[in-house]
Amino acid sequence: MQRNENERKKMQKAFDAKFKEALMRVQALVKERGKGYRVTSVTQDYFPDGVRDALYEVNKKVLRARNLLNALPGYASDGPLEDSLLDGIAYLGFAYALHTLQRDVKPSEQLEQMQLPLS
Repeated sequence: MQRNENERKKMQKAFDAKFKEALMRVQALVKERGKGYRVTSVTQDYFPDGVRDALYEVNKKVLRARNLLNALPGYASDGPLEDSLLDGIAYLGFAYALHTLQRDVKPSEQLEQMQLPLS
């Protein structure tokens, strides 16, 4: 598809704004929900198999979004689809963080981090 320059700029500006909105909403969502999840643990504790666990959660959100898209007309637009999409973005962010943490931590430090407190 070919679009003229003005149309491309206008459409890209609108897309960029929505993309930024999505990232800001995910950041707020993760911060708010995290309050109840990180009382005595850290985010990594919820993903014992690291990236694999995070991608499992992404898969669930993708499946949910697909089902909502195939649901009765109007149902998906009432919020559940947006919720699933935002959750999927959050879990992909978790996968990225888990991957890069694992990549950037020295093997000797990984063993140290994996040890659980006795109390």
